Formats: sequence, C-alpha cells, structure tokens
Amino acid sequence: MNSLEPFRVVGSVCGDVPVASTLLYGVPLLMVPLGNSFLLYKGKQLLLLRGGPHYQEKVTAVGMSGKYRAVAEGPRLHMYVHHKLLWTMYHSPVLKTIPATLLLAQDDLLFAVGTDHRIVVREIKTGETLNAFDVVGNEQVTSFSVLPGYSNKLLCSTKEGTLQLFNYKTGECLLHAYPLGSPEEEGSKKKKKGAQVLQHGRESILSLCCSKYKDIVAFGTSQGKVVLYNIRDNEEDHAVRASQSQRGDRSCIPVRQGGLFILRQQHGRGAVLGCGAPLPGWYAVPHEAGGER
Repeated sequence: MNSLEPFRVVGSVCGDVPVASTLLYGVPLLMVPLGNSFLLYKGKQLLLLRGGPHYQEKVTAVGMSGKYRAVAEGPRLHMYVHHKLLWTMYHSPVLKTIPATLLLAQDDLLFAVGTDHRIVVREIKTGETLNAFDVVGNEQVTSFSVLPGYSNKLLCSTKEGTLQLFNYKTGECLLHAYPLGSPEEEGSKKKKKGAQVLQHGRESILSLCCSKYKDIVAFGTSQGKVVLYNIRDNEEDHAVRASQSQRGDRSCIPVRQGGLFILRQQHGRGAVLGCGAPLPGWYAVPHEAGGER
C-alpha cells in the first residue's frame, strides 16, 4: 500500500493507557502503566530501561516531566526523581479513598483529577497543593492539557462531549464549550443505532492535544471523528470522520510537524492512523497480532 510508505515501525509496547512521555537530556522517554507497576522505555526504538516497584493497588495513571515521574496508585500519588521517591500522599487528603484517574506533569507542576471530579494542582518537588477546583457540572474528564501561548490555562475534555478551559491558579472556568453540539441540539436528534453515545445523545471526547499554533487544538471522539478546534473563536476549524472500516475510539492524538497521528483502539486491536494537514485523508498502519497497544 502506498499509504504505508511514510511509516516505519521502530518498536511496540504493551500496557495500559494513558501513557506519559517526556524528553530527558534530549532522549525521549515513555512511561507505560502495567497492572500494579509501570515500565519505562528509552529512545525511538523503545528500549526497556527499567520497571517500577510493585504497588498494592493498580496503577491508574502516570505522568512525566523531565526527570520527574508521577504515579497514581489508587487513591495515592507517588513522585519520583529518576528512581528515588520524593513524596507520597493522597489525591484527596480528606476523602482518602478517592482514586486519581488522570495525571499531567508539566514543567514544575502536577495536575491530577479523580473520581470526585476535582482537579488538584501540586508543586512537583514538594507535593504542596497550590490549588484545587471542581470540574463544571461534575463532568468526567477524559484528557487535559496546558494551553500553549497563555499563562495558567488548563484545557479539559470530558466524556459528556464538552471542552472546559480553566485558569488553574484561580480555579475560574473561562470556557465551557459544546463543540459536538449542546444538549438541546442533540436531544432533538434521533440516536444512531449502535453508536457509543450518552443518554442525552452526545458522543464523548476521548482525547485532546494542543498544537504549537496558538488557539488550535485537536480532539478525538467515541464515534471515530477527529476535530480541529479554535478555542479563541469557539468554533470548529476542520473535522474528519473515518471510513466505516476505520471507525473506533480516537484515544490518543499527538500533533507533530503540522500533521496528526491518531492511535485508534477498537475491539482489543490497535491501529495508527495518520493525517497530514489540512487533513486530506487517512493512512492506516495496523499493529501485529496481539493485545492493545
């Protein structure tokens, strides 16, 4: 297939999602949760560097920023510098049973969100809580990212199909957008048979990525749709829906060199789909037989 020519497989890993990546001394690192531990891979060839300790509970999320590595183990958060433990604390010091479901390590900050629909901002080195605020409407956060080009802005996507923009220093919600249609609009539409939708009929936003271009973000949905969205103008810039054979959850969208690369997960099998700006079409690279990648 001509569409496979731009791709060259350099390695593959098995584990849970979401994963975390960073650059350390110019070398890419990948941190992958796996059961009650995690694995650390090095370089473009994904060479196994080391494994993490064995925890009492399942590792639900990981995060990396340079030499700092964060692990969410049930309700507990662990922070390491290289392999040395810096601190351990509860995601919710008051309700010590609330597990953290997502982590984001960015520069010297650690963002964590739990099943209590509350985002906690901590200082990476000390674990000191800098701020904590609730997600609007108790919506379930599926992904979040610090918005480039702005100060103190955190963008969240939700299972309810919304985008929420916060000033993470004040906790103020600056934007609560419905890029896939408001509940009123979608409530009047007939539900498609077999589609992964919520009770109100909206599809979920499962993944989110901010590009180097200011105000432009990309997100993937539970119905195989990839959307470029302008946060400043609060409007869709471009959208692509995959063909029937390539439908499935868009669970990861990294933006690289002006193009998009999408990791699709469906029925226990994975595939990498590539789109070059301005999103003319799909390139599919199926994984070898095995589990999810």
